[in-house]
Amino acid sequence: VETYALALDSRTRVGADSTVADVDQTDVAPALNLVYSLRDDLKVRAAASRTVDRPEFRELAPFIFTEATSLRQLKGNPELIPATILGGDLRVDFFPGAGELISAGVFYKEMKDPIEQVFVAAASSAYSFQNADEATLIGFEADVQLSAARFHPALESFSVQGNVAWIDSEVSVSRTGIFQPTNLNRPLEGQAPYVLNMGVFYGSPSGWDGSVFYNRFGERLTAAGGSGLPDIYEQPRNSLDATLSFPLRDGARIKVKGTNLLDSEYRFEQSANGITRMQRAYSVGRNLSVGFSWEF
Repeated sequence: VETYALALDSRTRVGADSTVADVDQTDVAPALNLVYSLRDDLKVRAAASRTVDRPEFRELAPFIFTEATSLRQLKGNPELIPATILGGDLRVDFFPGAGELISAGVFYKEMKDPIEQVFVAAASSAYSFQNADEATLIGFEADVQLSAARFHPALESFSVQGNVAWIDSEVSVSRTGIFQPTNLNRPLEGQAPYVLNMGVFYGSPSGWDGSVFYNRFGERLTAAGGSGLPDIYEQPRNSLDATLSFPLRDGARIKVKGTNLLDSEYRFEQSANGITRMQRAYSVGRNLSVGFSWEF
C-alpha cells in the first residue's frame, strides 16, 4: 500500500504561489508469485500483480523546454493522471547445469489511462504527454543461458546468453480535450513488436574477463500524432557493446568498455497516404572508456 502526493506550484507575477498540478492518492499494489517444481531442474512459475505508473515532474510541468539530445520542444500536461497496470505471466524454467537456464513464457498486461508521448505541432516540433483510454499487451519471451563447453570442450571459458521477446500491443484513445489523436487504434507508444538480445562472455582463471552484447528492436511508436499529423515511428537499430578487463599487479585492474560501437543512426519516420518521410535522424557517436581499480 503506497500513499503518493505530488504538488506542482507556480510562482505568479504578484509573488503568490498557485498549484497547477496535484496528484494525491493511495494505491494498493498486490502481487502473487507461485512456483511449482516438477523436478529439481524444472519449474513452472506463475505471477500476477497490480502496479501504478505515475506521471513524472517533466510530464506534468506546463512549460516548454528543449531536449538537449534531439533539440525537440516538450511541454508537460498538468491534467495527467496515474495509470494502473494489471499483469500476469506464466513460464517454464529448465536448469540444465550450474548457472544455466532455458526458459519460455507468455505474459499479458492490461493498462488503464496509460501515459503516452504525443506530437502536437509540426511547425515547432512540439511534443507533450497524454493519457490514453486503455491498452493491452500480450507477448512471448524466451531466455537461454548456457556454457559454451556444451558445444566444444575448448570453449569452457565462454558462456552465451540470448533473449527474444515478441509483443503485440494495442491502445485505444478518444478525441476529447485539446489533443485530437489522428489514429484511435494503434500500438502502445514506446512498445516495440520484438526485442532481441545476445551476449557472449569470457572468463579465464588468470583473471581476464570480456563480454560482447548485441541488441535489436522492432519499429516502435515514439509519439502519437494529433490533428491529422501522422504517428512517428523509430526505425529498428542494431547496437553492439563490449568490455574487456584484465589484472595488473598487487590487486590493480584495468577495464576497457566500448558502447554503441556500430553507431547506428537513430531514425524516425512518418507515413501517410502511402508516402513515408524522415521526421528526424541523428547519431550519438561511439563511446570508449578506460577504468583503473585497485583492491588492497
